[in-house]
Amino acid sequence: MKFKLSNIFAIIHFGFFLGIFSLFIYWQFKTIKEFHNIELNNFFNQTNSVVNLLVEKQQKEIKDLIHSNLHNYLSGDKKYLPDLGNIDFVFFTDGKNIVNIDGFSLIADVNIIAQNLKNKTITNNIVNLKLNSKDYYFLVHKEKVIDEKLGKVKGEIWGVILLNDNQIFLEDIRKNLNLKEIIVINKNKEIIASTIKIDNISSNIQLDKNYNELSVSADEKFIYRKNNIFESLDIIYMLDNNYYNDIYGKYIKKAWWVITIFMILGLFIYVLVKYSFIQKMDELKVFIENSFTNKNAKYKESNIKELDDISIVFKELFQKFNQNKSFQETLIQTLPLPFFSKDKDLRYNEFNDAFLNMLGKEREDLIYKSVYEISPKELADIYHEADLKLIKDVNQIYESKVLYADGKQHDVVFFKASIFNEKGDFEGLLGVIVDISNTKTMQLELEELNKNLEEQVEEKTKELKNINSNLEKRIEEEVENNRKKDIKLYESAKNAQMGEMIENIAHQWRQPLSVISTAVSGMSFIKEFYTLTDEEFKDKTQVVMKNVKYLSETIDTFRNYIKEKNELMEVVLQERIDNVLGIVHASLQNNHIELIKEIVDTPIKYRLVQGELSQVIINLINNAKDALNNNSIDKKWIKIGLYETVESIVIYVEDNGGGVAENIKEKIFNPYFTTKHQSQGTGIGLHMSKDIIQRHLEGKLYMENTSLGAKFIIELPKQD
Repeated sequence: MKFKLSNIFAIIHFGFFLGIFSLFIYWQFKTIKEFHNIELNNFFNQTNSVVNLLVEKQQKEIKDLIHSNLHNYLSGDKKYLPDLGNIDFVFFTDGKNIVNIDGFSLIADVNIIAQNLKNKTITNNIVNLKLNSKDYYFLVHKEKVIDEKLGKVKGEIWGVILLNDNQIFLEDIRKNLNLKEIIVINKNKEIIASTIKIDNISSNIQLDKNYNELSVSADEKFIYRKNNIFESLDIIYMLDNNYYNDIYGKYIKKAWWVITIFMILGLFIYVLVKYSFIQKMDELKVFIENSFTNKNAKYKESNIKELDDISIVFKELFQKFNQNKSFQETLIQTLPLPFFSKDKDLRYNEFNDAFLNMLGKEREDLIYKSVYEISPKELADIYHEADLKLIKDVNQIYESKVLYADGKQHDVVFFKASIFNEKGDFEGLLGVIVDISNTKTMQLELEELNKNLEEQVEEKTKELKNINSNLEKRIEEEVENNRKKDIKLYESAKNAQMGEMIENIAHQWRQPLSVISTAVSGMSFIKEFYTLTDEEFKDKTQVVMKNVKYLSETIDTFRNYIKEKNELMEVVLQERIDNVLGIVHASLQNNHIELIKEIVDTPIKYRLVQGELSQVIINLINNAKDALNNNSIDKKWIKIGLYETVESIVIYVEDNGGGVAENIKEKIFNPYFTTKHQSQGTGIGLHMSKDIIQRHLEGKLYMENTSLGAKFIIELPKQD
């Protein structure tokens, strides 16, 4: 028996819906009691607030009574107060002795109580006294009496309310809050006042309950909770259990209404989406999938205009995507340097013809192979160890050897950059190889030449005396030999910069490629669960289009730099600097380096070979970037500036990387001198840069240490 795919999806959908529905019902009945307890706790919290207000009301009554009789005390009138209200008694003192008492008490002689209160240190309005081996609690308020004529304290007036068995106070609370019963206890769990009998309390209520803990009495007639109302007293509020049952019943009714509405709404949405949208989305999905492999894939128009519009946008998008992909492949293949890339398992997944020619291999011999399958073990160990470091690092430059197709091991420099997705996970790496075998040989020759220079000069001097007729010819030969060596030196430097150029391209492309990948995979994932809306689809499409445009603009920037003609022409120096910053800005951002521009606004025109000045500025910025990374600076920055003086035009590159040690300042412009590890530099960049500025532009290039780092300054003479 065969089933339609749509029926299988329907069964899965209903199964998912019923599962969610069952979980909702379970959750609703499991948590409903908790919701009720929250409401009860809110009720008791409000009750406690009202009780505090009633206590304040009692205190205010005492205070008002005292204030209304201050005049009688000051005038010496010792008559009884006309009405004490809820206050048990009031007494007067002259500072040392009690001079008058109004009121009475059933628990003890009022004079004894007043004397004990007067001698008690009062820290708050509730006072505890031990009378006849029993604890009594009084709500008191006292006021100092000031003689208006003399301005001195004449005595005190005290107002006192006994809290023990104070039914008036408890009834006032119960009446205002609709409570069933109220119990006041002290910290020793002794009952101070209660609206119910002692035997009912002992059999139904647990006096040692924690604060704010809801409980049910033993006979299940009350819900009660203990709160702290005074510093030394606790109060237990008791509520009729029927109140809880009423709340529970209301929540049950609300829950059933929610369940019913949820079922009806779910069925309606399923039917609506199934027959008016999902089927059409399936057709669009098939079209999109076919577009990846078939450029001529067609989409059958539907009765939903938005889906038809999306299909048109996707068709244009895939055309541009394929064009950019073809351009990228062409760019890689036309690079004069060997290029390769590896996947996250460190296996080769892409390379150009220059890489194949270098090794003398076919594509089938290298694709998805590891370094151990194509290189000698001693070299493969070096490559693999360096690749492992790139899983955490951003880029890498190191010197090593490669077994070429001619069977010889050549000295090379590897330029590598790692690729991370938007989550920060390692996805692979890119690499370029620069052959420096000729440079190494030339370095040895130069060292040998310098070593024998004095002997050669002396020998040549003697020869010149004897062969003056051949002097001019010999000088020309030596000049030609030096010129050829300089050409080789510049070619090596240019190849090294080409590697750095590829690294900058990798930095520029990494983020937009990750965004495109995330957007496309995100649409596919959302679509699988039938939750992709038109608005989401259009947003994702716009994100992809925006990043494809950015990739195209990046290629244009680097292509313009590569195509710069090495001929003398007039340029605007601000534009030259902006072009350079467009090439290196992504690399600086990835290394968390702030770029600060201090460039004058007035355009400065200058006649020069435009590619040479760009090459020098890029080299100075890259050196500053390496200095910042090697010295672990927290807040890294690079400044680039341009301004005019009376006699010259000044360009400078400054960093806060710690500067150059004094003992090597004079050596940094020497050929092959470098402060970096041999795996991170060849030592020809600064020498070449100074040579370009001095010989080609007739200017100066020098370095100064600042308080925070190094500052490289280019001075160009003004032109007529």
